[in-house]
Amino acid sequence: MGLALWSVKTTPLGAYFTGTKSTRIMTSEDVTPEPFFVSLSSSKKRLLGEGVWVAAGRVVVGLGTLLGVRLLTEFLDPSVYGAVVLMLGLTALGQGLFCRPLIQAAYRFYPEMASSGGVRFLRWTTYKFLFVTTGALVGVVLIVGALCLPRVEASYWVFVALAACLIAETPTALETSLLSAARRQRAVAIWEGTNACLKPAIAVLAIAALGPTPQSVLLAYFLVTGVTFACALVFLSRGEERSASVQPHEAPEHNLNQQILRFAMPLAPLALVAWLTATSDRYIIGGLAGLGQAGVYSAAYGLTSMPITMAAYIIMQTLRPVYDQAVAQKDERMAKRTFRIWLLTTMSICILGFVSIALLREWVVALLLAEQYRSTAPLLPWLAAGFTFLSVAYVFECTLYTYKRTRLVLLGQSIAAVSSLAVAIPMIVFWGLMGAAVACSVYYAIYLIIMFALSWLVTKKGSQCPGS
Repeated sequence: MGLALWSVKTTPLGAYFTGTKSTRIMTSEDVTPEPFFVSLSSSKKRLLGEGVWVAAGRVVVGLGTLLGVRLLTEFLDPSVYGAVVLMLGLTALGQGLFCRPLIQAAYRFYPEMASSGGVRFLRWTTYKFLFVTTGALVGVVLIVGALCLPRVEASYWVFVALAACLIAETPTALETSLLSAARRQRAVAIWEGTNACLKPAIAVLAIAALGPTPQSVLLAYFLVTGVTFACALVFLSRGEERSASVQPHEAPEHNLNQQILRFAMPLAPLALVAWLTATSDRYIIGGLAGLGQAGVYSAAYGLTSMPITMAAYIIMQTLRPVYDQAVAQKDERMAKRTFRIWLLTTMSICILGFVSIALLREWVVALLLAEQYRSTAPLLPWLAAGFTFLSVAYVFECTLYTYKRTRLVLLGQSIAAVSSLAVAIPMIVFWGLMGAAVACSVYYAIYLIIMFALSWLVTKKGSQCPGS
């Protein structure tokens, strides 16, 4: 029986497609093994190629980030570096409140719109919303800057540069998200990698020309983001995406405005609670211990987060479009399989990253941080544990996005934000930077438990959440 079964499995490929039957039992001499890549199906080849490009792109982004941390900590005083980090954190909060929910909606609705020829309609509709929200955000930044200027020791050009960064980064985020949803990972990798490598290099030139100030760094970031976006518009052909799209007035009626708003509305308050969870510790440190300590902690935080979150992002960007597409096509078997691969791979890679950072922390800070930042080596294992919990939690969170359960995401993030403040504030007060690092691992562990529980709850209620 086993030999007969083996003979069927090794029937020549041509006989399989032509329907002819071979009665001769095959031997090992009759079978010519194919190279691994040739034997893969076209879908697996495509997925493998996408994964390679995602990995290459994130490696380049990671190297650019490390270069940026090394150069900026070398050329900037900790107080100035802390100011830059806190400014960028406020930018992230503003984008999360005004822009990111719409970009998330565009990413999620891409599979359905692509299948009906409405990609251009999706882009056009999202840009309409973003024009209003980004304009409002820029106005808020400039007005708040003018009001706060007499009370802070800063130039108004800081707020102008911050507003310019928002104007350049918002369309960039939308276009890269749509490319990722279209599984055009090579274009995303080139675009993001170029941005990440040029930013620190141009920032150093701006510091040399304009002085070691926050506005010098922000101006450099604006120039790089704006120039790369303009180049992408000129040189990046959208190919099949354009040919599959229709003009806005020709697009089928999807009630897209209402669907985008319904999806995005819970994500606006979500941005605030997510910001509290992810960045509040730096502002608490800045308020209690000064910008210098905030800068030192931010350098260690950014250095530790990069390799773990980069690896998790590679896996997510490779598998999430496949997962979203499977859900959109109601292919439950493929969705479950993709989710399990996604979860197990993320857990394995992140645990490996945690162990590596814990063992090599002294070498890491000596190589990648300037001397005045190297006292943070003991913080790295605790921060790495936190980012491991966070990366796994994101897998469960993404399933809620896929099934459009954004209210549950808001609920989970709100609980996590309250927990992070309750844990971080007393630990920073009593134990300083070490307390902040330990708190990071604690509240991200809480966040992981919450996201797992919500994902399980959706499964229990019969929402076909993968992993059931």
